[in-house]
Amino acid sequence: MEILICPMCHGALTLEVVREEGDTVITGTIRCQKCGEAFAIEDGLPNMMPPDMRAP
Repeated sequence: MEILICPMCHGALTLEVVREEGDTVITGTIRCQKCGEAFAIEDGLPNMMPPDMRAP
C-alpha cells in the first residue's frame, strides 16, 4: 500500500479489509485520504479505474 497512490488526485490510500485469506485481501475497499474516492476490491482484485471508466 505504501507505493500506491490515488489515480485521480495522487493522494495517499488506506485499506479497509472486509474479508481476507492469509495475506490476501479478498474483499474490501481502497480509499483515498485526499479526495475520498473509493476503489473496490472484489475476488482479490482491486478496481483502480476512474469512476467514469468502471463497468456498471
